[in-house]
Amino acid sequence: MSAIQAKILIRLLYKLPGFTIPVSNCPACGGRPDRIEFNTQYSPLDHCADCGHVYTRRNPGKSILRLMYRDIDYWKQDKEHQGITRIEYGPQWKEFIDARIGAMRKCGVFADSAMKFLEIGCSEGILLRELENLGHEALGCECNRPTAEAGMKALGVKIKIGLFEEFQLPRAYYDVVASFHTIEHIPNLDRTFAKIVEVLKPDGTVFIEVPTGPEEYANTDHVQFFSDASLKRFLERYFEVGETVPNLYSTADGTQVGSLYGIGRRPRRPAETSLTSPPPQ
Repeated sequence: MSAIQAKILIRLLYKLPGFTIPVSNCPACGGRPDRIEFNTQYSPLDHCADCGHVYTRRNPGKSILRLMYRDIDYWKQDKEHQGITRIEYGPQWKEFIDARIGAMRKCGVFADSAMKFLEIGCSEGILLRELENLGHEALGCECNRPTAEAGMKALGVKIKIGLFEEFQLPRAYYDVVASFHTIEHIPNLDRTFAKIVEVLKPDGTVFIEVPTGPEEYANTDHVQFFSDASLKRFLERYFEVGETVPNLYSTADGTQVGSLYGIGRRPRRPAETSLTSPPPQ
């Protein structure tokens, strides 16, 4: 199936009953919408009156998600604007890796002593490879099977294939759950963050990056569009401390793109030692 055929089929499935999930309240704060912010070819985007979050009125179901993230071409399109054309470890990855490790250092998330990392939406797994090179334990989750399999073969990393919230993972095990440019793709934020809280240690941290700006509304595979207020408010629902840090980066052609780092520290749940489990196999 070509990319054009897939988009036509996705558009059809959005119109049929049973393939999407209606969203009435804001996924970030539970508030009500005050207007339609934008109309995509798939769904209207509603604007939350309380926190400024923008979100799809109809979330894609599993059939649509499988079509969206079905092949390695998605990886190629995603990495092309960053000037990356090969999965294999090499100098083409330096700026990409330095930006992510540097951001975690800047925000006080990264330590040189050995840590346990879990990355949601790890794509080919290049960050996992770098974390392991630096002496850390790292596991990734990725729903695009061809991309994950290519990464495991080329980079020798560990990736679970499928939806993060459906995996069996050790509880209270990870120091950091990281996710770069992935949370905006996730329909059910509450289910995902409940799982993040479950797998983090009592003093653990979530570190995410999401794109910002109205230019993102045309990305039909994005279902969440965070403002600074909505991201902070959402993180504070699940963590004792929620922080946001604005960021700006350049694509390969020099285009300036805005994003937000979100940091949640100390998950909101009882710190029970009985929750600890052996490492994943």
